Amino acid sequence: MDADAMLQRFAASAQRLLPASGKPLLVAVSGGADSLALLALMVQLRQWPVHIGHIDHGLRTPADAQADQDAIAEMLRQLQADIPVHVRKVAVRDWAQEKRCGIEEAARHLRYATLVEIARDHQASVILTAHHADDQAETILHHLLRGCGPVGQWGMAERRSLVEGVELIRPLLTQTRASCHQFLRQRGLSWHEDVSNSDMTFTRNWLRHQVLPSFESGAPGFTRALCVWAQEQRRAYEPLWCQAQQAMQAYVRDGSALPLEQVQALSLSQRWLLWRALADYLHIAVDRQWCRRCDDLLHGHGGRRYHHGQWMLRRSRSHITWETVTPDREHALGALPEHEAAPVVEGVPVAPSDLSYDPYLATVDRERLDGPLVWRSLRAAERWRPLGAQGGRLVKRGLADRGVPAWQRSRLLVLADKQGVVWIPGWTIAHRVRVDEHTRQALRLHCHDQHSFTVVPTK
Repeated sequence: MDADAMLQRFAASAQRLLPASGKPLLVAVSGGADSLALLALMVQLRQWPVHIGHIDHGLRTPADAQADQDAIAEMLRQLQADIPVHVRKVAVRDWAQEKRCGIEEAARHLRYATLVEIARDHQASVILTAHHADDQAETILHHLLRGCGPVGQWGMAERRSLVEGVELIRPLLTQTRASCHQFLRQRGLSWHEDVSNSDMTFTRNWLRHQVLPSFESGAPGFTRALCVWAQEQRRAYEPLWCQAQQAMQAYVRDGSALPLEQVQALSLSQRWLLWRALADYLHIAVDRQWCRRCDDLLHGHGGRRYHHGQWMLRRSRSHITWETVTPDREHALGALPEHEAAPVVEGVPVAPSDLSYDPYLATVDRERLDGPLVWRSLRAAERWRPLGAQGGRLVKRGLADRGVPAWQRSRLLVLADKQGVVWIPGWTIAHRVRVDEHTRQALRLHCHDQHSFTVVPTK
């Protein structure tokens, strides 16, 4: 296919998939051939204002990372296009270690989360990525190897919602890698080869460079046939998948728990789709072990708990519930990574007279705090003096007296300074940081959501 024919086909796809002309779009550009081809196609259409989002995953040398940015700059020079480039760096290895997941999964999660941030910052409702038919085939094979079930066998959709108000669109999904390279060559445009794409320790690279070429050599047309099969799987299973998603949403609205009796009445295929929906809700990468272990938990096989990454699933007499596992490190309030496991808290200076009763709203004397505030788990035999108490006592004993079960006490997060516990959301503050007639400056701490796990510092 020559460059003009590809541009015409791309224009037809763009008219079908993209919003009305004139609305800003964010194009995800790595510096490689595929994403630069997408950028060049968008520039040549001249119908939409374009922003470029470039994510540095921190996995390569500074020189290689800079080479990607230089390739983008060179492409814009060749196209004579004045387009803003928004570069963000993310800590993939740190996030993977924290969330107990693989590098590829962590990179994907942080990449999309950061692209969403860039899109929102610049009022773009659509993010474009350069995934093509060869990427689709790699994705399908990768999902088959991991045991992702029917939904994973669909591969990537042309469009899907990332978050409210931001949609992901893949306008090159019917094109091939070869056609993207040919387009750039015929237009006289250059690109940068990412050295990490040849690293065979990554499953996708192994599939790309060894498995798919072998299949294509032995059975010409294999890639296209695999993509057609995936479309057939989507048509067959999508109605059941929609039902599973609706059921999951209903269970979450009723209290973040799955009723045993109702779930046990489902067929095996319906249950596995429900486990997939639960994994999506908890942002867990699905594999065959996840679905099997969830089903074992449902039927009481292998115990009443299933620990998966940062999540703990529990089976009671009537429900399966889930909660996050307590982090084992301390983190400074307002200085946590974006996805750290700690409740959402804002610190707002207030007047001593501006007080109100709310178990998740605490007001403390700012000058009585000793050092930085941190979220942490309770320590062994930790003592404190609750507000209004006559003397000190074991924190866990006080929690037990309030009816908090042992398993919740062991994973409870508290706000503390150098002297110890400052506040236990849902209970009270330490007597030593109380607001009284001597208070000159107070600080309000608001725990918005006990099931949300980011920290938002107040400026």
